[in-house]
Amino acid sequence: MSPALSPDEIFDITHKVQPAAQLRHLRGSAGVFWTLSACLCTGIAPARAETWAVATLTSYHFADRHYNQFNYGAGFERSTGRERISLVGGEYRNSFDRTSVYAGVAWTPLALGPLHFGAVGGLITGYMYPPILPMLLPTVQLELGPVGANLYFAPKIKDGAAVLGLQVKLRF
Repeated sequence: MSPALSPDEIFDITHKVQPAAQLRHLRGSAGVFWTLSACLCTGIAPARAETWAVATLTSYHFADRHYNQFNYGAGFERSTGRERISLVGGEYRNSFDRTSVYAGVAWTPLALGPLHFGAVGGLITGYMYPPILPMLLPTVQLELGPVGANLYFAPKIKDGAAVLGLQVKLRF
């Protein structure tokens, strides 16, 4: 009989990906990201639409496990011309130290000064199985002229942890 594994050992084993698999996933993720980016940014929004360059920076996990909290990545937001509705997409290093690609729609109809409250919904990759997951995240956006920030909350799912994520953005 083999010795029992601790929860941390099981977590480590189940969240490691072989280097070849990482490269295949990264190539596939990059292709999905750039295809979605091209589709979302060309011809969908009116001429006066706003485009933001977004940098994903960090996250805070409400758990004792050791997650990657440096989630560097790049993305975009593109307004649709409808009140507080934007198309979003990007790529970042996720909490399991894997590449994640996301695409979706942000809707932030509630405002309190420069703060806007709402949600982001769409699809995301890089988190175990299935390879593409739906996402729906409450969000707060702060926009002060040409600079801003997004704060996302991801609730606890299964054995994971609840997470706060931070992005900064620049309008151009």
